[in-house]
Amino acid sequence: MDQSTAVRAIAQELNAGEPSGRSTRLARLMGASVAAIRSWGASGASEERKRAMTPTARRLLFVLLALHREGHDLDALRSAARRLEREYLEEDA
Repeated sequence: MDQSTAVRAIAQELNAGEPSGRSTRLARLMGASVAAIRSWGASGASEERKRAMTPTARRLLFVLLALHREGHDLDALRSAARRLEREYLEEDA
């Protein structure tokens, strides 16, 4: 499976099968822009829009998928991660 097909399939699965809002939800979960998500999932003749995922982004995508398949609440995990990020990074400020 190529990157664009994988990104679209995983976004669909993480969005509970709902066809709308896939890119937005995946962007929120990954901390990426919607434009980045769409460029990772671009297909067909849209070569100028396609962008390769970094290894870190690719790994995060599959970690999210694994957590989702194990039944974890990804929105709760994202919120907890944001709290930890603020806690750790605000101490340095």
